[in-house]
Amino acid sequence: MSEMFRLARPPSHAAGPFAQSNAEKSWQIFMDQALGEAATANDRSGLAGEIEKALRTAQGQSSSGGKR
Repeated sequence: MSEMFRLARPPSHAAGPFAQSNAEKSWQIFMDQALGEAATANDRSGLAGEIEKALRTAQGQSSSGGKR
């Protein structure tokens, strides 16, 4: 999830006094991580259930696929 938040953030193309500082870039990593942890703790994204369903489907297909 943290990686999804990082990728969803638009890149900063600002220059001069509006450019992102090194400190801001460093803290952004922590913010992405915290947002990712909060999203997975609450499971409001629905991704966990969808991934579990897809894995169960894939396991069912692979176990029945060999019996044909």
